[in-house]
Amino acid sequence: SLKTQASPRPSRSPPCIPASLDGLSTPQAFTFLPALGAYVFVFAFTIRKYAVVKKLWHELALMIAHYAMFYYALQLAGASLGSGLAFYCTGYAWQGIYLGFFFGLSHFAVERVPSTATWLESSMIGTVDWGGSSAFCGYVSGFLNIQIEHHMAPQMPMENLRQIRADCKASAEKLGLPYRELSFAGAVKLMMVGLWRTGRDELQLRSDRRKYSRTQAYMAAASAVVENLKAD
Repeated sequence: SLKTQASPRPSRSPPCIPASLDGLSTPQAFTFLPALGAYVFVFAFTIRKYAVVKKLWHELALMIAHYAMFYYALQLAGASLGSGLAFYCTGYAWQGIYLGFFFGLSHFAVERVPSTATWLESSMIGTVDWGGSSAFCGYVSGFLNIQIEHHMAPQMPMENLRQIRADCKASAEKLGLPYRELSFAGAVKLMMVGLWRTGRDELQLRSDRRKYSRTQAYMAAASAVVENLKAD
């Protein structure tokens, strides 16, 4: 699983993650984006399930109409069902990588968030803007480059967020909240290096935890032997 913060405290479920999975942590900076190409299909299923559970029948009808039109267009193009599905799945996977990449750039500021932090504080600590003054960056990223403004004014239409950047900066300064804006290259570095370092630190913590668990087991066994000797 993707780790954005190393976990010094053992979980209540299995205290140690199997060593066979350790190799997934360190290179997570490089496996994160390709994995989004697979995860997007799971996300697509949950979205459609949500429409059924919440009884959003109009959205479900639009989804069905969308796929019906897609299938009809494939028929007009003379494509087989197999080639059409291959085209759809490939395009959908790239969509997940594309959107996930831009989302990650804004949301992977990986400092530890205080347990007493409010939702706004935790959102500001874990979010950065990049290329916020650029209309082009906003266009290619679907305005995912100005997520600080989105978190401070979540109900505002995304295309209007650039207009309140000065107000958000002033409010952040007044409230003592961090307002960080990076270049595109800086945001990429923050995300990739942050994931790499966190994976490395998590791996070290797991190793130390296993050593500690083994030491506890040896000490318990030795204590049992000593107690048996005393009893004899």
